[in-house]
Parts: sequence; C-alpha cells; structure tokens
Amino acid sequence: MQQKTFQIFRAGQHKDMSGSVVSMSRSQLQSIARAYNTSLYSAPLQIGHARNPAPPSCGVVQSLDMLGDKLFATASVSDELVALVRDGTYQNRSASFMKPDAPGNPTPGEFYLDHVAFLGAQPPAVKGMEPLAFSEAPSRARALVADATARSLLQFSEATADAVGTCPLARDALRRSLATSGIHVHSVF
Repeated sequence: MQQKTFQIFRAGQHKDMSGSVVSMSRSQLQSIARAYNTSLYSAPLQIGHARNPAPPSCGVVQSLDMLGDKLFATASVSDELVALVRDGTYQNRSASFMKPDAPGNPTPGEFYLDHVAFLGAQPPAVKGMEPLAFSEAPSRARALVADATARSLLQFSEATADAVGTCPLARDALRRSLATSGIHVHSVF
C-alpha cells in the first residue's frame, strides 16, 4: 500500500449517475471533510461504481481535506491500483456520497463519503479536476494540502495550483514567488 493524496470532488453543480443536477457548496464539502471519521466508516477505493456484487477494495480513504473549493482524499492505495493509474488504465475517479437520510449513514443529516470509484473509459461527472498522476515523487496535492493546513495564511489561486504540476515554467515561477516571500521549496513538486 502507498499513501496518495488526490482530488476527488469540487464545489459546484454536477450531474449524478441518474442525470439529476446536484449542487454541492464549498461549506457542504467542508462539512463532509470535517465529519469524515474512519472509526465510523472508512470509504473504500474501488474500480467503478458497482454495488452488487461489490468490487474488491483497492485501498481506503484515510482523511479528507479542502483546498479552495476542491475536496482531496488522502488514501492508502494498493500497489496494483497505483500501477493501473500510472499506465493510464484508470485516469478518472468519481466520489460517491451517502445522502443525509440514507440508512447506514454514520452522520445522519449530513452527506458522507461512501466510496471513491476509479474509472477507465467512463468519464467522470465532475469535470475539471486535477489529473491523477500517482508518481513516485511526493504528491503535489499532498504538499499543497499539507502546506495550506500548516500555513493558513499562505493560499494559492486556483489557476496557479492547477498549473504548477503540469507546467515547468509555472512551477519555477511559483518557487521564485515563494522564495521572494521567504519560503523555500526544494523538491516538493
């Protein structure tokens, strides 16, 4: 198992699998992140959204964090799933939430993360999420979440956060900007 941090959802209006438009606000996602507790229920990582029979678990979500309007999961991920993401078999993911009134919801009255599905050819309903890249280097998402948590006054704009990992020029510009502010980043991203 490897620990990975990756985006699973973002605030906004999205179509669920039944075609209904569902609106999830930033405050709702913050509530989901705060309420997530593995001693109540641990959301598994799985291939697809199948329920019957339930697919085997490929890992488990350990914690949830918000960064801007984005919800990130830190999870223990099986080596097999890491390899499938790296080789491009599974490039998309989709979070599934228990409804507030769902039987078995460990936090009645609130949404709760049920599972995170990894998708192959099926596109996710939530568009514009950061690409999955389970590289061997420390996760950029993990570094950003940890840094934002540790330094609540240091915030990145959405455009900068999205561009940092995919564009060397943006990454170098961010490093220079942080160094000017007295923050030195070495090989985090």
